[in-house]
Amino acid sequence: MVRARFTWSETTPPELNLGPFEGLLGEIGLQLALVAARAHSFAFCSSCSNPYVPTRRPSPGRNNYCPECRDRGRWREAQRRRRGAPT
Repeated sequence: MVRARFTWSETTPPELNLGPFEGLLGEIGLQLALVAARAHSFAFCSSCSNPYVPTRRPSPGRNNYCPECRDRGRWREAQRRRRGAPT
């Protein structure tokens, strides 16, 4: 079963919330949701693991953060590198 929910207002951009999807019908539902949101793809946040629509293509091999986790996630990543801890 696919669950997609769109929310938007005059002050915020459209937001796409996706539920679990699997199989062919799930993939079709996901593609329809991306078309409706006018997004080319989505990415998973490295901090909270939630899907989000990126403003540009995420770089492979690098952590990617949703707008809510961006500052906190980058700070945590910098602290790990400073301490020499594995990511």
